[in-house]
Amino acid sequence: MVKGKVDHDVAGLMFTIEDQDRQINGLQKQLRKQAKQISDLSLELQASQRQYAGVNEQLGTSQKRALNLTQDLEEMRNNLEKSHIFNSFAKELSKVPSKTTMVPEHYDVKRDPRFALMD
Repeated sequence: MVKGKVDHDVAGLMFTIEDQDRQINGLQKQLRKQAKQISDLSLELQASQRQYAGVNEQLGTSQKRALNLTQDLEEMRNNLEKSHIFNSFAKELSKVPSKTTMVPEHYDVKRDPRFALMD
């Protein structure tokens, strides 16, 4: 009777051990799968960070270029305004007959302080 009880207990323990081994193996398999997923995500993150750094660098370059273009545009606008003032003045002078003009022939409009924007 004692031998039967011992055999029964041993069989129960063996079953429990085998069940726990299966559970442990299943957990180890899940851990390996999760470790692989983490590794893959880490590689994706690194690639994304490199891509972000490249995009960020391109953005900085684009911003500098936009600033330069804005400055160029402002300079061109100022030059056009100066040109318009000069052209308007020259057009008005051309309407006045030369005999009645009050402007001497040696007059240089660029030195006239009223048109200082043209410098």
